[in-house]
Amino acid sequence: MNNQRMNSDVLRITPSVALKLLEGNSANRPIRDRLVCQYADDMVKGRWQLNGESIKIAADGALLDGQHRLRAVVKSGTATEMLVVKGISPESFHTIDTGMRRTAAQIVGLAGHQNATIVSGAIRWVAIIERQLPVTGQITTQE
Repeated sequence: MNNQRMNSDVLRITPSVALKLLEGNSANRPIRDRLVCQYADDMVKGRWQLNGESIKIAADGALLDGQHRLRAVVKSGTATEMLVVKGISPESFHTIDTGMRRTAAQIVGLAGHQNATIVSGAIRWVAIIERQLPVTGQITTQE
């Protein structure tokens, strides 16, 4: 059992603070530029929400989770409130962010719509046609 003490707080993350936190980024997944752009766009347009997802910092200063959100703060040039948890055991890295993303059908179903898989598929096709995307185009749930 680890006796380290974690602490958390909602902090105003400016681009300079984000850059400082990103200095501890050494072992995360490759950056997905499309996701960073999506998050940055949400921040600029005021759609970003404080939702309990945290930026996770190890006791040794390593960034364990949050690189895409922090890069989006830098890209957007905005200050954004985020939950920051510090003092996490570095050994716990392998247990962080291993969950599955919600599918579009799950989101449609959670909104209370019947036949969520069919509805989400239809929405995808409408978006492909309206945006004139290639059939293999990625449709996000953020818009």
